[in-house]
Amino acid sequence: MLTGMRRHDRKMAAFESALRAFRAGLPHLGELRVSARAELDDLREKGVERVKALACGGSSCPACLAVAGQVFDVETAIRAMPLPVAGCTHVLDRRIGWCRCEWVAQLNDYEE
Repeated sequence: MLTGMRRHDRKMAAFESALRAFRAGLPHLGELRVSARAELDDLREKGVERVKALACGGSSCPACLAVAGQVFDVETAIRAMPLPVAGCTHVLDRRIGWCRCEWVAQLNDYEE
């Protein structure tokens, strides 16, 4: 089992690899998913049972807004991996498709 720091290192290495690939016009979604998976693993290890998909508000693309606010149990999120959103159309560095969505802990059933 990875420690929290090692998991964070894996998350950041995958994120940076995805960003380099994206900026080079190469496939990046797989590496970005590795980063998101590391975040889910960390949340699960901390005892979080449910997570919420968080988009970037009004500046989010329609594909990301469609997922935003959805709540999943951690195991379902890991199996389905809806984040990063494959159909994201956010523009970064004049390239389309850099998903900025994140997982956050859903601490109770009353959060919106």
